[in-house]
Amino acid sequence: TVGALVQAFAELEARVAALRTEWEAAEDKLRLAPRLSQCREQLLRAGALGDFPRLMQQIESWEAELEQLETQHYQTRLALVERAEALAESENWKEATQVFRELGEQWRQAAPLTKKKTDELWRRLETARNTFFDRKRRHQEQQEKEMLHNLDLKMEMVEKAEALAASERWKEATDKFHELLDQWKATGRTVPDKNEELWHRFITAKQVFFERKKRHFEAIQQEHEANYIVKLALVEQAESLKDSQDWTATAKVFHDLMDQWKRAGRVAADKADELWSRLVAAKEHFFQARRQHFETVRNTLSENLARKKDLLAEAETLQHSDQWHEATIRMNALMTEWKQIGPVPREHSDALWQQFIAAR
Repeated sequence: TVGALVQAFAELEARVAALRTEWEAAEDKLRLAPRLSQCREQLLRAGALGDFPRLMQQIESWEAELEQLETQHYQTRLALVERAEALAESENWKEATQVFRELGEQWRQAAPLTKKKTDELWRRLETARNTFFDRKRRHQEQQEKEMLHNLDLKMEMVEKAEALAASERWKEATDKFHELLDQWKATGRTVPDKNEELWHRFITAKQVFFERKKRHFEAIQQEHEANYIVKLALVEQAESLKDSQDWTATAKVFHDLMDQWKRAGRVAADKADELWSRLVAAKEHFFQARRQHFETVRNTLSENLARKKDLLAEAETLQHSDQWHEATIRMNALMTEWKQIGPVPREHSDALWQQFIAAR
C-alpha cells in the first residue's frame, strides 16, 4: 500500500539522519566509507515512496568529500614515499639514515588511507628503505675490507722500518724512511685500536735509526764536522715529520729534537744558519698546522657548546609545559638533536648534560 511505501521511505530517511549524526561526530571520516556504500545500496534497492534524489544527493556529497580527503591523504603519504625513493641511492650515509628514521615516524603519524593504497605505498617506501640500507651495509663491509687491507700495508711498513732501524747504510736508510713515511700518509684509515700501536712502533723504529745515525757521525767526525752531521740528521728528521698529523707524538718528538739540538756542539758559522733555518722552518710548519688544527677543534667545541645551550634553553622552557603530547615530541626531538651535536669543552660537558636531563 501507499502508506507502507511512505513508511519505508521514512525509515530510510531516519537511517540517513543517523548517518549524518555519525558523520558530523567522526574525526576519521574515511572509516564511514563502508557505511556510505551500504546506505547507497539500500536507497537503490528500496521499495519506498519519497524524495529519493534528496537523500541520494546527500550520500553523493559525503562520497565526494571522502574522495577529496583520500586524495589529500594519499598525496601526503606519496610525498614521503617519493622522498624515500630519492634517498635510496644516496651516499650521505649518516644524514640519509636519519631522514629514513624521520620518514618512518612521519608515516606513522600520517592520516589514514584505504588498506589497499596504504599497502601499495608502504611497499614502495619499504623497497626504497631496504635498497638504501643494503647499499649502506655493503659500503660498510667494503670500508671494513679496506681497513683490514690498510692494516696489512701498515704492518708491512712497520716491519720494514724496524728492519731499517739496525741499518748502517745511512743515506739509503734515511731515504727509505722518508718513502715509508710518505706511504704511511698516503695509506687510508685502519682498525683504530691498531693504528696507534703501529704508529708508535713505526716512529720508535725511525727514532732508533736516526739516533744511531747521529751517534755514528758523532763518532767519525770531529768538532764542527761531527756536530754538523748530528744537526743535519735532526733537521732531516724534523723535515720528515713536519707534515705529520699525529699531533701529540710528533710534538714530543719535536721537543726532543730541540733538546738534542741544544745539547749538540757548535757548527761552523757558514753552515749553522742554514741548518737552524731549516729546523725552525720544519718546526714552525708543523706547529702552525697543529695550532690551526686545535683552533678548528676549539671553534667546533665552542659552536657545539652554543648549540647545546640553545637546546638547553628550549628544554628548560618546555619543562613547564602542560601541552603534554606536543612537548613530549619536541623534547624527544631535542634529545635526538643533542646526540647529533659533537662534544663541547670538557669543563661544560657534565653540567650542561645534567641541566638538560633535569629539564627533560
